Amino acid sequence: MSDAPVLSTVEDPRLIREEKLLPLPSTRDGILTVLRRVLTKPYVDRIVVSEAGILVVWSRAMHDSLELDEPPGSIEEVLGRVALVEMSPTPSVEGTLSSAMFLLSMKKLYPSFLLVGSLDSFRDWYGIPTVVSLPEVEGTPYFNFQGMMLREVADLLPSDNLLVLGSMFLGRSLAEVAGGVRIVY
Repeated sequence: MSDAPVLSTVEDPRLIREEKLLPLPSTRDGILTVLRRVLTKPYVDRIVVSEAGILVVWSRAMHDSLELDEPPGSIEEVLGRVALVEMSPTPSVEGTLSSAMFLLSMKKLYPSFLLVGSLDSFRDWYGIPTVVSLPEVEGTPYFNFQGMMLREVADLLPSDNLLVLGSMFLGRSLAEVAGGVRIVY
């Protein structure tokens, strides 16, 4: 253990002190995704990034964990609380997506998530050849599409639906999503 300064010390009998070594992702984006997720947790005392992994020293509630499968908040919860603006597609696919992103920007939101009912249907609509693979966001079930987190949610959306979700802050947390645009293509 290094002699790095401790950011906080919490002495609460309801909290459990834990040192957890998380695997080190192989890409810079993967590392940043893990660090963003860790920094959403309260009572983080120390984070040490090394070749061995990412060591997190923190105090946690009994039910809390550092599991990184899903950004904070669930998709179902987000869809239940945010208002979605309906938008018709324009003749230009790129123009449609740009218009949705512009609508979110006008509401002072950063376009951050794309949810589709069918990834294959979205690829066909957008004109992405099947031989082109979408880059995965390491440690998550998402793909990176134009800087946004793209995910198929076939159980929640019809196959011809695209949701462009905007966050209050530039980040990748579902908990920060505050609005969205629904496009039926």
